[in-house]
Amino acid sequence: MKINSKQLRQYATEETDAILNGERLLAPEQVMRRWGISREQLKRLQAGRNTRQLRLPIVKIGAKTVRFRLRDVIQFEHSCHSNGKRR
Repeated sequence: MKINSKQLRQYATEETDAILNGERLLAPEQVMRRWGISREQLKRLQAGRNTRQLRLPIVKIGAKTVRFRLRDVIQFEHSCHSNGKRR
């Protein structure tokens, strides 16, 4: 996959903004490991295709690259576990 200079600048800006704002961005593999789920399961959570219809927000970096804000992941975990229910 080739990355052009515009995509690289956008990626650098997103990562820099996240760091400067105190946000940590997680790669899909990190979220999958954290939750013990497959890539397909993660995609379903991104799309809101789950029993509670909760959507996991993403940060798009380029055409195919996505990241997840740690605060969104933690908020999603709390939403899923409220009332004793699991994702």
